[in-house]
Amino acid sequence: MKWQGKPLILAALASAVLAACGGGGGSAGTSLYGSGSGAGTTTDTSGQAAQQAAAAKVASLQIQPFKGSSRNGLTGAIYESADSFTVSNKVVMQITAVDANGNVVSGAPITVKTGGGAVINSGVLTGTTDTSNVTKYTLTQSTVTDGNGAFVAVVSPGQDMSNHSVTLSAEVTYNTTVAAPAQTLMFSGTSISAPVLSPSSLSVGGKGNTATYTLVNGVGDPISGQTVSFTVNGGDAQTATTSGTGKAAFTFDSPMTAGAVIISASAMGETSSQTLTLSQADAATASAASFGSAYLSPGSTSVSANQTSSDSNEVPITARLLTPGNQPLVGALVGFRVDPASNYSGGNFYSGSNLLVAPSATNGNGEVSASFRPGANTTATNGLNLQACYWFTGQSTTSCIPGQIANVSQKLTVVGPPVSLSIARADALTPSTDGTTYTKVFKVQVTDAQGVLKSGAVVTPGIQFNLFGKGYMDRGEKDTQWKTVELQWCLPKDSNGDNILQSTEDFDGSGQIAPRRSDVAVIPGRATTDSTGTVTFTVQYPKSVSRWVQFDFTASTSVAGTESVARLDAGAGLLLSELKKEESPAFQLSPYGDDGFIRDAAGTATGTAYPANCFFVSQPPY
Repeated sequence: MKWQGKPLILAALASAVLAACGGGGGSAGTSLYGSGSGAGTTTDTSGQAAQQAAAAKVASLQIQPFKGSSRNGLTGAIYESADSFTVSNKVVMQITAVDANGNVVSGAPITVKTGGGAVINSGVLTGTTDTSNVTKYTLTQSTVTDGNGAFVAVVSPGQDMSNHSVTLSAEVTYNTTVAAPAQTLMFSGTSISAPVLSPSSLSVGGKGNTATYTLVNGVGDPISGQTVSFTVNGGDAQTATTSGTGKAAFTFDSPMTAGAVIISASAMGETSSQTLTLSQADAATASAASFGSAYLSPGSTSVSANQTSSDSNEVPITARLLTPGNQPLVGALVGFRVDPASNYSGGNFYSGSNLLVAPSATNGNGEVSASFRPGANTTATNGLNLQACYWFTGQSTTSCIPGQIANVSQKLTVVGPPVSLSIARADALTPSTDGTTYTKVFKVQVTDAQGVLKSGAVVTPGIQFNLFGKGYMDRGEKDTQWKTVELQWCLPKDSNGDNILQSTEDFDGSGQIAPRRSDVAVIPGRATTDSTGTVTFTVQYPKSVSRWVQFDFTASTSVAGTESVARLDAGAGLLLSELKKEESPAFQLSPYGDDGFIRDAAGTATGTAYPANCFFVSQPPY
């Protein structure tokens, strides 16, 4: 059996955005910022007079992105996340009202403004945490800060779905001389896809080729009714309007001479440009009689879909032809295609960075290599069939028909990007063989937009400290276990995370960062999900800190430039059996100090003052 510590959070520390910790049970209506009680909170009642009085108390407004969100185009379910507030094409900013003494001010009226057609919903948030430690947040319309001086503005781009920025400002109503610094919010993610070409292999002088593009917003939804401009080699532009599915198609003829051809499409400030290399088709020099067997080998059995025009997820493929004597067959022509029976829309074959538009002759190894880049669509497992067609002397390369033209195929799965992470923690807390450390095992599960387990996702783990403790433990003659005599929890001193102790961060005068990054370590530093969509990490910490530090285990993966993050309250914890031993445990004295006094320049406890960023626990659970 092990004991698991949980962070304790003072309402007076609400201006530091601490993660909402859910204990399960589906409790409803829990304030996201705490209970609103405790020292350092200025309270007021409703009504205009009360609002004016509260406004007069406000000395400054603090503004920052809400929790783990960034200011760029975000993904995720609106008002629902494991512990960070990420929404689709919206930005969530938190505003905190503070008086001249650094106390938060409740009931303070706030006015938020922005331009550029952006839409603002403002008010306060409450969270409901279920048994899986998932918190769903509800926005309640309000014009004043909540019991902990907190106020949020949810800003969406309105009708403008292009990549653009807007400026957000906030001020105290009835006291407009107090304002938060203006924030520039970026809305991004609108993109135009690489073209789907028909035919997929363009020939010199070919007539009636088509290029079809898809325009999507930051969450992958098609954008209809927008004008797309298309050019070939920078010539006269064609224009078309996107359909209800966001598609625009253009017809063009291939140049009459071999060489590079650049096709480009632009819409809403985004451009998709591809270089096609048109060359006279190689001539086959190998006869059908010299053929023995053929193989198609992809570099991987799965590949991620390309959600934007800037993505370049691809899988290499190699076709190899052999003679009847299993020697390389040189001089046969090989071309690649997606089996029409796969019913897959999008995707092209590339040679290097250029679209592959004509069959190529096998080299001295009997091989032709290329790469396949899928479109935005995903498939079922093994739902895409890649084919290599091959021809010999006297055969036309204009068709690749099973039963009429020789071909070989290979199955492929196109998966969506990883968009969701979940963290599970093993029950066991394991001491090291030498008795100096504890280890915990965490498993991270990653899925795509369809909820399908995502293999090959690179996951980066992390440790986010919540609190560190000062104090000591003792055991009387009649006690059956060691007990905490004095416990004081403090916010981490390295508040900006730069691993350098600033003078303003050394609130207890110890001259040391607490907790140290080395106090809790995670192994490995980065790993890739396996075929089950999971990856395992091990967290290790010395026994000496086990009673005196609280932390979250975090995991993140990057999707199309946007980071998805999950977080789990991991605590630290120790084994109950360690408390029952008669000898002094390694954690008897806190490594961060055994009393809560502020030190002077000589390191001597003043004996009177206690840090404002700390609080005492009068009756610790153990």
